[in-house]
Amino acid sequence: MTEETTPQEEPPKEEPKEESKPMSDLSEQVDKLKLENDRTEALVKRQEELVARKLLGGDSTLEQPPEKKEESPSEYKDRVMKGDVNEGKN
Repeated sequence: MTEETTPQEEPPKEEPKEESKPMSDLSEQVDKLKLENDRTEALVKRQEELVARKLLGGDSTLEQPPEKKEESPSEYKDRVMKGDVNEGKN
């Protein structure tokens, strides 16, 4: 039982096929992509500036909780004397 091993033949390497489109079409597509990329970058930059202006410029739509006014001793005395102890501020 002797088996002869033969060297396996490698399939011929295929070279990459050339695109069927002429170079002028490809360069036009590249130019269009560059223009669209520039446009997108400008839009992103503009959006970042608007967000920064909104956050830093105080134009935020977040509502601030109302500031709690501290009750003075005379206001407390007046409230207690009226009988509004449980209805007033704590």
